[in-house]
Amino acid sequence: MQHGLGYEGIDVVKLGVMMAFLSVLLIYVIYGVQVGKDIGNETYNVMAEAEIEAGNANLSALSYDQVIMPAASVYSLTQYNASQIHDLTCYICDIDHGKYELISDTPCILEHLQGKVKLKTEYDEMLGQYHLFIYPYSYTVKFDPGGGSGNMASEEFIYDYENDGSIEEQALNPNSFYRQGYHFAGWSLTKGGGVTFLDGQKIKNQLLFGELILYAVWVP
Repeated sequence: MQHGLGYEGIDVVKLGVMMAFLSVLLIYVIYGVQVGKDIGNETYNVMAEAEIEAGNANLSALSYDQVIMPAASVYSLTQYNASQIHDLTCYICDIDHGKYELISDTPCILEHLQGKVKLKTEYDEMLGQYHLFIYPYSYTVKFDPGGGSGNMASEEFIYDYENDGSIEEQALNPNSFYRQGYHFAGWSLTKGGGVTFLDGQKIKNQLLFGELILYAVWVP
């Protein structure tokens, strides 16, 4: 006589285990498909927004106006509307005279994709194409603890920041780093260097574009 579960009992147990495994597997598959779908939708949305941003930047609507755009979006704009653009003059590369180049050349905007720029477009009736003019607008200031601890968010500074018709300075965010046994003295432009800016000091036009890193200076 067979004692215990017997062969039939063992088969039932195996079948139950197999069904449970398949159920879990099916849940993971469904979850994976949903996650993949969500990721795909998110990716599609990001790509669609980028395309819409470039496509909606109608050159005729921008003509004779200065608009503020991320530098990367300006590059996308030049690629998206290349057949309608004759040339580009960049006042970031040459602040006084502008760097002139045909759109068929490699756009200098690739050299400074960080931050935002001012963009102006003008339509040339004779050419039937546009002239683009790029001016500096903003740069980013990042803060390094210089051996201290804590966190500080980056700060955006506008080039030629204008207030009531005059160019003004903008204040650095107050220091929020700390270092045990040391006193914060100010900010340096170089790691391990001396103080260039005091805490909360107002500055202007340190860069035309890109990132400026300020290092905390500590004294005992």
